[in-house]
Amino acid sequence: VYLLDLAAVPLVDASGAEAIGAFARQAKGQQASVIVFGARPDIADALRHDEQGGALLAFAPNQSEARAAARRLLEA
Repeated sequence: VYLLDLAAVPLVDASGAEAIGAFARQAKGQQASVIVFGARPDIADALRHDEQGGALLAFAPNQSEARAAARRLLEA
C-alpha cells in the first residue's frame, strides 16, 4: 500500500493527474493500492476524473485515516 500525501500541493494540472494515474496503474500491476490523503477538494476531483487511473485511487482526508485504511487493506 502506498500513501501519497498531497496536503502541500496547491494544484494539479492534466499532466500531474496523468502521472499520478500512471503510478496508480503501475501499483495495481504489482497488486498494491494507492491512498491519497490531504488533497484539496479540487485536486481530489481532478484525480478522480482522470480516465486512466482515477478509479484506482482511494482517498482519505488525513494521514491517520489513510494509515487506518492501509491497515484494513493489509489485514484483508
